[in-house]
Amino acid sequence: MNLPEPGNIAARADSAEVFVITGTEQNDVLNKYTIEINSLRAKSEELYTRFGAGTSPLAADRKDSLDAGLKVYEDEMKNIEKEYALQNVNKMAGTHIFMTTFYDYTVEEKEALFARMNAKTKAIPRIAELIAATEVEKKTSKGRPYIDFSMTAPDGTTVKLSDYVGKTDYLLIDFWASWCPDCLASFPDLTAFYARNKGVRFDIVGVSLDDEKDRWIRGIEKHKLSWHHMSDLQKWSNQGAKLYAVNSIPATVLIDRNGNIAGRNLELKEIQDLLNQIVTK
Repeated sequence: MNLPEPGNIAARADSAEVFVITGTEQNDVLNKYTIEINSLRAKSEELYTRFGAGTSPLAADRKDSLDAGLKVYEDEMKNIEKEYALQNVNKMAGTHIFMTTFYDYTVEEKEALFARMNAKTKAIPRIAELIAATEVEKKTSKGRPYIDFSMTAPDGTTVKLSDYVGKTDYLLIDFWASWCPDCLASFPDLTAFYARNKGVRFDIVGVSLDDEKDRWIRGIEKHKLSWHHMSDLQKWSNQGAKLYAVNSIPATVLIDRNGNIAGRNLELKEIQDLLNQIVTK
């Protein structure tokens, strides 16, 4: 456990009514980190507003431009998160940053960070959980064979992941839940992508982390999710989520026709590029 560091603590509310604590080395590190992240978030919001997003549907070229601009800021934020975590790996600031941003890390990046952790840091319960989860994730990383599991479909029948693998060039496992705002926000793009690509090249199976069947079914119907679905209604104890080390949602795993994992949490553009390669072969 990391103990509080010595120093004279000062607290204040800044002009944006954000509560700021200063006076010790690690508080100062966290404040500097927060300022850099918030600056990039503000730039993202300004860009979003400038494009008029959210007020009316954007033309395809403007949406592509907006997405490209937002990705620049998003990538920069991820780089800042990882750099601060790495430079403060055995301090309170570093462990806090890592534990709140780990879902952006690849297996290799997490292992590099774990390698620099001392025994005291590794003994922090949440860090120990993430180390164990990363060992599971390695078994379902790119290039590894998929792991099968069975659950219940909305109509009550038992289905297996293997019922869908190999039927199309690529199968996307989409881990989601009706209570997850980010999942719901992803559906307009995902449903449009599915409409363009479904068939012999591409399919989706949704794995829900809901724990109420009625809510799960309403979510499917409300958002017109016309692909396959399964769930064991166990929320974060979901069997599939555990097997694939899913710690945050939405999360996706792409499986190729041969049953090998082609990628995790790929952007739709990256999946489209893979599908386009099939067409041009």
